Amino acid sequence: MYAAAVRTSVLALGFAAMAAIPFEQASARDFPVCYKTKEYEPTRLVLNVAFHSRLPTTKFTGKQEVWNAAGKHSYTENNKNVMAVFDGAIVTSAPTKHGYGQPKGAHLGGTSYFVRGGTGIGPANGTQNPIDWECTSAEPSAIPSSWACTIKSDDYKSGIPVTLYRLKNADKECDVFQDTYDNPKPPKPY
Repeated sequence: MYAAAVRTSVLALGFAAMAAIPFEQASARDFPVCYKTKEYEPTRLVLNVAFHSRLPTTKFTGKQEVWNAAGKHSYTENNKNVMAVFDGAIVTSAPTKHGYGQPKGAHLGGTSYFVRGGTGIGPANGTQNPIDWECTSAEPSAIPSSWACTIKSDDYKSGIPVTLYRLKNADKECDVFQDTYDNPKPPKPY
């Protein structure tokens, strides 16, 4: 009798906890995606895009959502892999059934943090400055088929235009990973 009561209580607590989480979050999915650049081959932005939350809006002006975008910015240079950690967010705006409100589309803002393998200062001659991405798309999707971007850093304050295209399937350039072959090897364990 006691075991049945405990199981029932645990089950009730589980349902109560699930009821406190909005359905959108409970059923949200992660979207792995790889974007290639039009202008700077073989550069890739490889992201995992995950739903974060809805933004408060009126029912007449549209549905806006925030998505986390984390992953890597990678490329090959002089036959060496170069990779940065990418951290960003996406805000989407979808039209309403009323036919008016805010424009539809998506906005991506993020930063590439290089920690090794480029020019400048930092660990193992890592790049001197992070790169900021400011991107927009007319598609109201967190993973649109293309982004029109401007990238900026302390070295490129006026910005450089970059177009990103989502690949249907990841290619070998999406796999680029920078290991520690240029860095001192750790001591062998005893």
